[in-house]
Amino acid sequence: MPAKPGKAKPSHKALGQAVAQSRQQAGLTQAQLAEKAGLHATYLSGVENGSRNPTWTVLSQLSQALGLKLSELVKRAEEP
Repeated sequence: MPAKPGKAKPSHKALGQAVAQSRQQAGLTQAQLAEKAGLHATYLSGVENGSRNPTWTVLSQLSQALGLKLSELVKRAEEP
């Protein structure tokens, strides 16, 4: 189904930036967030720099580790 007019799907880069900003606001290093989310730090780095295409499961793990709802993380990625 196509995206609603005026509501673009967040890109991998935008999702990664939202994760990185949320991580920094939480005062966590990549290694700390990766451990809390059950991910490898190298994978998290790829998510943050937009070179990885995280699944909804991974995004859910990250949002839980950050203390956010998944919808909030996606909303942050949609913000200009």
